[in-house]
Amino acid sequence: MRTVTSATLGAMAATSPTRPARRPLLALLAGLATIVVGAVVVSCATTTDEAAAPVASTTTSRAPTTTRAPATTTTVAFVPYTPGEPTRSGDAGAQVTLLQQRLYDLGYFLPGVTGSYDADTTNAVMAFQKLHGLARDGVAGPDTITALATATKVAPAHGTGAHLEVSLDRQLLIVVDGAGGAVAVNATTGAAATATPPGSYGIFRQVNGWDPGPYGSLYRPKYFTGGIAFHGGVPVLASPASHGCVRLPDRAVDWLWSSGLAPIGASVLVT
Repeated sequence: MRTVTSATLGAMAATSPTRPARRPLLALLAGLATIVVGAVVVSCATTTDEAAAPVASTTTSRAPTTTRAPATTTTVAFVPYTPGEPTRSGDAGAQVTLLQQRLYDLGYFLPGVTGSYDADTTNAVMAFQKLHGLARDGVAGPDTITALATATKVAPAHGTGAHLEVSLDRQLLIVVDGAGGAVAVNATTGAAATATPPGSYGIFRQVNGWDPGPYGSLYRPKYFTGGIAFHGGVPVLASPASHGCVRLPDRAVDWLWSSGLAPIGASVLVT
C-alpha cells in the first residue's frame, strides 16, 4: 500500500487504456521550514466524456522556499502558499500556481501544479468548496480564497485505516491510505431516484478499460456493490446526478488504478 503523500499524488504513472497521457512528476514538500538554506522554487450516464482527448501538460516541481534562521532561533514559521486574488477557469499565472499549490498541500486531488486553471483545478476547487460548505461553482472567488487561508488538511471521518469514504451530503470521495494520508476527490453520486446506497462495502470487480452498461460505458470502473462503481467517463457535477455510481474525474480514476489505493477488497464506506 503506497502512502498518500505529495510524492504519491505527483507520481501518476498509470497508462490510460484508450488515451495515454503524461503523468507529471511532482515533488512537493510542506511543513515547517528549516534552517537549511534554499529549496527548489518552483466521473452512470450516457453523456460523452468532455475530457476524452489526450491531455498534455508541463509541470514544474516546486517546494516551499526556506530561509536561514538567526543564530538564536532554531526554526522558522512556515508560511503557506496561499493565493490572494480570485481566479477562474482559463486563467494562468502566479495566482493560479499559488492556488494549485495550496490545494495540493491541503490534500485535494491534483495531478500537478501547472499555473494554468484547467479542468483538474476546477475539480479540486469544487472539492474544497464542497468540504467547506461554499458555493459549488469551481471558481476560486473571494469566499474560497478567504477559506483557503485558514483551511486545514483533509482528514478522514471514519478512522485512519486504509479505506475509501464517500460522502453523499458533500459529494466527495476521500481516499485514506492507512499511513496518515488522505486525499479529497470531487465526486457525483446518485440522483434522488437512483441514490447511491449508504453502507459498508468492498471493491469486488474492476475493468481496466471501458465497460458497457445500461446507461452508457463506464471508464475504468471499480465495482463495490451490485452494478455501482467508482468510474470516469462523464463530467463530475456539483450535485447528485448519476444512476447510483460514484463519478470521478478521469485523471483521479487513473490515479486510483496507478496508486494501488483501491484494489480488489478495498473497504468502501458510503455515508
